[in-house]
Amino acid sequence: MVFVFLILGLTQSNAQIAPSKEDYFLKLQEADLLFDKQLFASSERAMKLFLEKDQYKNLDETFWAKAQVYEQLSALKSQSPKAEEALIKLVNEYNASPFSNIVNQEIADFYLDNENYEEAGYYYDEINFDILEEQLYTELTFKNGYAKFVTKKFNQAISLFSKVIPFKDKYFFPSHYYTGMADYFSDNLDGAISNFKELENSAAYKNRIPYLITQLQFKKKEYDEVINYGSLKIKDSNVKNVKEIRGLLGQSYFVKEDYENAINHLAFYVDNTQKLRAEDFYQLGFAYYQTQQFEKAITQFLEIANEDTEIGQNANNYLAKSYINNGNRNAALSAFKRTAELKHI
Repeated sequence: MVFVFLILGLTQSNAQIAPSKEDYFLKLQEADLLFDKQLFASSERAMKLFLEKDQYKNLDETFWAKAQVYEQLSALKSQSPKAEEALIKLVNEYNASPFSNIVNQEIADFYLDNENYEEAGYYYDEINFDILEEQLYTELTFKNGYAKFVTKKFNQAISLFSKVIPFKDKYFFPSHYYTGMADYFSDNLDGAISNFKELENSAAYKNRIPYLITQLQFKKKEYDEVINYGSLKIKDSNVKNVKEIRGLLGQSYFVKEDYENAINHLAFYVDNTQKLRAEDFYQLGFAYYQTQQFEKAITQFLEIANEDTEIGQNANNYLAKSYINNGNRNAALSAFKRTAELKHI
């Protein structure tokens, strides 16, 4: 929590400020520091002692309201069973007052910090955003959007992030990222790609984004886009998930029946990946077969020859044909027999 105390001017030479006001700020600052140090039991006691001084209430009602909130937040962090109920009471008490935003903001931030995103979103919604200064407006709107995103309220999250983006402050790139993710989970792949491309100038995101964009292009079956974009990005040594991007490049070339280029990327992916799908072995084996590299094709098809699936049946068929081209008729007959035994085609 942050209280801003202007202590420097509170000296004996400043006659218009009574000593009780100086004492007021110092006592509150002491409790504030205890909270920041996460000494919550001590913070709660300090806040309680502060609030027992009725004469303080008339000196600054804003800080008085915050002190009440932080007394209960300290109690909540100390796992006091009645603290949450007391906080809700404060919300109701200050709901129609100038301090309602303070109470709702502090409670919402507390729930967000403790990953209770449903409650955080509820209290952010209670804030009157129209009266906030720009910096606080973008901060709290972003936090509310994040709470909505985590609780899978994607349309609400997108709407909130869209209010932050025009300010182009420190929440600009994170808002584009989470909007892109919300678009993705909402099956708006074009929207996701558009938002992710906004992140290519962000130091924090630019090296992770190419893989996400390539995935989405592949999912949309935009194979030429995958090839053009992915081929460019893998040349950058800072880009993350190069192996996975090359896997998508290989699959894209495979779909386009450009088997030479498919082999270049699929072989790299297979050689550098521990857990592979049957499709990975099959595509690389078929690409080798189509380029008449039969020995290499055999190696890949053997990896999935025992699969009792359609892809396993196809693998045995091309395994047999590869053996024939290599002059191994006995092995070819065995593979053809296995093909006939499977009933998936």
